[in-house]
Amino acid sequence: MIIKFYEKILNPIFLIKYGYYDYEIKKEQMNDELYGQSPTLFYNIFNMDDFALFLTKYGDNVELLKNDLKLDYYTKKNTVPVSFSIPKDNVARRQLKFPNIYSYTILAYYINENKKEFFNVFAKNKNSISKYFNQLGYKYKKTEKIRYKLLFNGKRCLYIDLSNFYHTLYTHSIPWVIMGKDKAKKERNKGFSNRLDKLIQRSQDGETYGIPTGNMVSRIVAELYMCYIDNELNELESKYTYSRYVDDIIFPFNYDEERISFYQDFQQICDKYNLKINEKKTKIEEFPYIDINNKSKLFTFLENLNDNKKNNEWINEFLSFIDFCLLNEVKGNKGSIKIIFTSIYFKIKDSKKSEKDIDKIFTRYDNFANFNLYEKILDISLLDSKLTNYFIEFTKNIISKGVDKYKLDLIVEKYFESNKFKIKNQINDYNENFKNQELYQLLLYCVFFNNKKLFITEELLNLINPNTDDFSLVLIFILIYRNQNKEKINEALRKFDQLFFENHKNYPNNYVRLQESFWFVRYFIYSAIDYKIIDIDDYFISYKIKKDLKNGFYISELNWEYIKSLNPENPINIFYAKLLTEKVKFVSFGDKNDFKYYI
Repeated sequence: MIIKFYEKILNPIFLIKYGYYDYEIKKEQMNDELYGQSPTLFYNIFNMDDFALFLTKYGDNVELLKNDLKLDYYTKKNTVPVSFSIPKDNVARRQLKFPNIYSYTILAYYINENKKEFFNVFAKNKNSISKYFNQLGYKYKKTEKIRYKLLFNGKRCLYIDLSNFYHTLYTHSIPWVIMGKDKAKKERNKGFSNRLDKLIQRSQDGETYGIPTGNMVSRIVAELYMCYIDNELNELESKYTYSRYVDDIIFPFNYDEERISFYQDFQQICDKYNLKINEKKTKIEEFPYIDINNKSKLFTFLENLNDNKKNNEWINEFLSFIDFCLLNEVKGNKGSIKIIFTSIYFKIKDSKKSEKDIDKIFTRYDNFANFNLYEKILDISLLDSKLTNYFIEFTKNIISKGVDKYKLDLIVEKYFESNKFKIKNQINDYNENFKNQELYQLLLYCVFFNNKKLFITEELLNLINPNTDDFSLVLIFILIYRNQNKEKINEALRKFDQLFFENHKNYPNNYVRLQESFWFVRYFIYSAIDYKIIDIDDYFISYKIKKDLKNGFYISELNWEYIKSLNPENPINIFYAKLLTEKVKFVSFGDKNDFKYYI
């Protein structure tokens, strides 16, 4: 059973389709297709469905695929990941890194080719509850039972956490922990783990400090690493029993001697592999334990809300529930805010309220205070950009139950108009200080709710700059394109042309454009040109772009044929040329290639 599970999630197509944006898989449908949502990016626009479908054409002929796409496990080509900054809390931030899909694909196939290295270690491990990756049938409630059992017979618990684990993990320590430090150094060019180390480095422009976060391959590698740490602890005479979730460890004990012994042994192993214990998060709890993360009261809060109550009573009860969730979050019950979106929707879904009543609950304004429930939920989502997808999913769900999308568009427009000056200041702050997810959220809401007033075209054009992340740049182009003003579309293309040109100057001469930063938005533009969505010739003529006298190509960063001709034998160029020829997209262009996303 467990081997079949790992066979599925270590399949390279699974790792690309569901793992690149690290989907939270929700259910398995009748046709064996999985459904999920990225915690960061909006699936309807950003997904790897096209690429995964293209890879299935090769069937089991992996050697042909590797040859066609120039996937070389011994590649010496570094690539730059897409950096995407998200808030960790009100002060700190976390830097996500989405590897260049060329490097990520190599890693996915390499891991699958060496899957037994993972199977054996994962299957034997008795301490980890993160080895299931919260995928398919192995969800939180199921794995929690394993944690409970590992914590039996302990009057006290020691909590240990590693500092910035993903961001500080030294890639060379991956073979150290797997092969042994001396052997790994002696045979640094041999073996599965040394090659894995090299491929991770390649995926982050040669860096050895940290591993790229935000994708499933990195989670799998981190789990393998920590399983070997478990092995070292289990080989000690003390034979410790403890629970581990990635780098968070809970050790149950009764006597201080046990705690001191465990901590010292773990510290010694950490020192060996350059890992740092987060002393600020190290703590001891005594029985009876108070589980501050218990959410049972949240899930039962709306139980007494019945269909006989009037719409206004439903609104008031929902408001009380929202306040209760916010209070729990403040008290340290992390994730309480997210429950707002799911619980309110499921209450509506399970009710016998008419579509007309459901529409009124979310779209009607209070006569006295001019208050609207949906506007309140929108405001909460904008106060924490990590809630973006929860809010959009919630919106899609209530629309499916009868709420008028056009009315919701107007509510969002009214909110943006009322708070326009505050939001304008936020936009400047987000862009100047690389607050990527916050800017992305505002842009996505404008795309989703067809809002044309928050960002005027000139503001969008000004955001095409080196501070803006690839995903936001895609949304900026979509918003400009939707206005169907050819002059402004060409102006946007000019800004991208200049951005790419200046960016290329930051890299060595042997780098090709699609291994540098902004590779994602570059490919998006090349793909849109290929689909005839962008009239690139009109741009070249409008801006009097010069031609290369030798081959007649327009000399522009936006001209893929010209860019490819500069280094046609480079494997990265061959990889992307193949995908463009096969019409593979990384961004959905909408149902009618008009960048409109219908629900």
